[in-house]
Amino acid sequence: MSLRENLAVFVLTAVLFPALCAGGAENVRIDREEPWSCYFGGRKVMLHYRTAGPIAKDRRASWSFAVREQVIARREASVRAAPGTPGRLEIALDLPEPRPGMAIPATVMIAVDGAPQMEHRLWIVPEDPFEGRRAALKEANLVVFDPEKKTTGLLEQVRVPFKPVRDMAGIAALERGLVLVGEGVSFR
Repeated sequence: MSLRENLAVFVLTAVLFPALCAGGAENVRIDREEPWSCYFGGRKVMLHYRTAGPIAKDRRASWSFAVREQVIARREASVRAAPGTPGRLEIALDLPEPRPGMAIPATVMIAVDGAPQMEHRLWIVPEDPFEGRRAALKEANLVVFDPEKKTTGLLEQVRVPFKPVRDMAGIAALERGLVLVGEGVSFR
């Protein structure tokens, strides 16, 4: 063999052989679609993920769902591909019900074709964040200055006990309590 033929064989071996052995595998990066990470407990939720770019074919994803670092679900699913669009993955989860006033840390781990890809940190929260705490809120003597009425409506909706204050003189007359200033209020 000539030097040129040896060089050609070397290039073919060094460049093409690894790609052939890997089956032309793409490096698939997974991103979450929903921008939030907090979910109400005791519900069934659907999480949506997508590849960072188009993929040539459907891929297999293995995923696990861990609550407080203990895996409670493990499955495989297809990352669906369509020509020229990112692949999509949907994961259905039954979330546990947290105790009142507690948030539960959870993690979804996703690997595509066996390569670790992403870790999605979740927080599972109770629907009523003030359950079992309303007596303490009442003792805190919450006073709300909200002339725009943007905050008091929300507090009433979640049944937080408070006393409305209509003007600055009402705040000045307070002897004790926690003053909450409504959204968008300026003291100018």
